[in-house]
Amino acid sequence: MMRMWKVLTVCVLALAVFASTALADITLMTNDTTNQWWPEMEALIEESTGVQIEAITSPSNPDDRVAKFTTILASGDSSVDLININDEMITQYMAAGFLAPLEADVMRPEVSQFFDQNFMKDRYMLDGSIYGVPTYNGALTMWVNQDMLDAAGVKVPTNKEEFIEAIKAMSKPDEGVYGYGGSWEATYSHNEIGVFINLFGGDPFDWTNEKSREALQFMYDMANTWKVTSLAQLSEQYEPMNQKFFDKKYGIILQWCGWMESMAKTAGLYSPDQVHMIAMPTFETSSAFMDAWYYVLNASSQNYEEAKKVLDFIASPEFELAYLRLANQPPARSDVLGSETVRGEDYSAFKDLLDNMQLYRDNSVMRGRPMVPATMEYITVTGTLFQQFILNEITLDELGQKQLAAYEEMK
Repeated sequence: MMRMWKVLTVCVLALAVFASTALADITLMTNDTTNQWWPEMEALIEESTGVQIEAITSPSNPDDRVAKFTTILASGDSSVDLININDEMITQYMAAGFLAPLEADVMRPEVSQFFDQNFMKDRYMLDGSIYGVPTYNGALTMWVNQDMLDAAGVKVPTNKEEFIEAIKAMSKPDEGVYGYGGSWEATYSHNEIGVFINLFGGDPFDWTNEKSREALQFMYDMANTWKVTSLAQLSEQYEPMNQKFFDKKYGIILQWCGWMESMAKTAGLYSPDQVHMIAMPTFETSSAFMDAWYYVLNASSQNYEEAKKVLDFIASPEFELAYLRLANQPPARSDVLGSETVRGEDYSAFKDLLDNMQLYRDNSVMRGRPMVPATMEYITVTGTLFQQFILNEITLDELGQKQLAAYEEMK
């Protein structure tokens, strides 16, 4: 009798799991399910679309996540309809033909007009088709230690000349204090390389370009000629850079807007007199990188109509307001970012985040980071070449030639 009862129990549980899965109209995979707020978001999506969702948690480790997504998409597996991916992955998957285009049914002109057009073309558009719906847009922005600027007797830099003056004035290399601090580890340096190349008006995909060469020489001079940034950062990723910034070993850094704001507030340092964000200075141009995570549609999905309804909602102001409130991430839609709604009392906790993003959207050209289908391989190769240049192991001419060869091979 006991054995029969166990068998019946297992059968009932199996039927319950099957019934739960059978009720779902689509399956989506995201790491947002690990957040406490996810059940509220899932309920909102289902209520707003009438589509029942089965949400599967994606691997938390980035390498495992890429491997999982690539296996699903490359094999033609239709068991997952929507996948939440980042900048690096969307570049690879668009080029491979793994994703369904969305411009006809979801990111229609009347919708896509509210998303940053430069960023769209750089990052999630290919050959005229749009392949993703951003859940938010962040930005890689410039941050300063105001008290270090004040102590050095210089103002917040607004152009190249003032930037050079400021980082020189704040630097005391004998004391381990530098006006500029970076993350120049081989797999991280591409962010800052791209920022400076864009500021000089160069081509991030062509380091033989004259303006690109000026930017790279500028970074070399910061480390070697002016000694306003540390060679130790060639081994540093974000965590040690952030700590040195908070410890007032670095005067100016580049860091992702919402992340740095949150960390500075947690450390009790976020204020106009201490750590705060500034507008990107204008060199030849004023330019900054955006980033995003996107929902994309598996090209092998068998539930296209239901998936489109969910993507329609993710592209809507209602979703973006909810994502701001729950995930503390800035809206991707310009009409939401600049709306009276987000300036109201209900969103007052997000004022600094929204003001910082609006400052960059208003004053800088926002671009996507330069990536190729073999993204991580390209980043590692070019980051290693950049380090060799900074360490005087190769010349600027050699750096440009080797980078261009890597780009041509991996694009």
